[in-house]
Amino acid sequence: AVNGILLTTPLRNQVVFRGATTTLSVAAQSTPPIDYQWQFNGTLLSGATNSSLVFTNLQYSQAGLYAVTLSNALAAITNAASVAVVAVAAWGDDSHGQTDVPPDLTNVLAVAGGYYHTLALRTEGTVVAWGDNSVGQTNVPAGLSNVVAAAAGYYHSLALRADGTLSAWGNNGSGQTDVPAGLTNVVAVAAGMSNSLALRADGTLVAWGDNTYGQRDIPSGLSNVVAVAAGGFFHLALGQDGTVLGWGKNDSGQTTMAPGLTNVLAITCGRDFSVGLLAGGTTIAWGDNTFGQTNIPSSISNLLAIASGYFGTLAIQADGTVAAWGILPVMPFGLTNVVGIAGGYNHSLALVADRPAPAKIVVSSPRL
Repeated sequence: AVNGILLTTPLRNQVVFRGATTTLSVAAQSTPPIDYQWQFNGTLLSGATNSSLVFTNLQYSQAGLYAVTLSNALAAITNAASVAVVAVAAWGDDSHGQTDVPPDLTNVLAVAGGYYHTLALRTEGTVVAWGDNSVGQTNVPAGLSNVVAAAAGYYHSLALRADGTLSAWGNNGSGQTDVPAGLTNVVAVAAGMSNSLALRADGTLVAWGDNTYGQRDIPSGLSNVVAVAAGGFFHLALGQDGTVLGWGKNDSGQTTMAPGLTNVLAITCGRDFSVGLLAGGTTIAWGDNTFGQTNIPSSISNLLAIASGYFGTLAIQADGTVAAWGILPVMPFGLTNVVGIAGGYNHSLALVADRPAPAKIVVSSPRL
């Protein structure tokens, strides 16, 4: 206590996404009355005289140092905290810090979610990682640059460089980070539970890592592939003709395509289920439905991108909002202008634009 004022709940630093709703709040014990006055970067905020300061549709210009002075008839104390505004929204399980977005994270191009870790690809071609690092999955190799795509598996990470080569780090118990010698001309990557998949510019695939369920056994003659996705123990490939082929574990029908499935524009996988984004902005899902992973709400349409977590799927809608089905953490309020999404085991990620994005199909980075 200072002159009769005991601060029982101090301010805490916050890192929030642009457009978010959040609150700075203090609590204190004192002989009443207590007066409050808020400041922003040292300047008094007119009318901000309550114990809480509420933000709606938070903008980058509102990032900075906030302080509140509590006073009574005897004296006053001041408490301060910082608010950082970033382009990445992360929510859900934070048991390993996987939703603790770095406060200085800027210029993000894409995000990827692993089991308990998160990757962000920056526009300058570098990768930032945070969360669980028990097997080095967030130890981005020193000097890694010119990265154009990243993927997060169960406990490993992959990065695709602009020259078509790969870098891999993290758990290597099944050889999932042993990038095949001489592998070049890669244009896309996917990371599964303990396996990795690369798409080459000529439309062929290369797989390595765990092969318990044949997920490394690429179907003979498979060619003209334009996108890949990795599930728990299986892989999907999207053909240039809009058809999908799957292989590996199939105990829930996750690699059994619906008859006549065509006009697919993008694919994604969860633990034991698969989802395709169709021309016209609708989706189709197949495989395990224990948690409603394939129960796509009838109200969802005009979708631009899809990305699956362990037991559910996120989808960007044409208005920049995010739809979801299956088991996923509850989305934060104010999430709009979304241009990228990703899912982890029990955490989700979204990349938020400075302004509404043009309506176009975005092929989401595949993940676990």
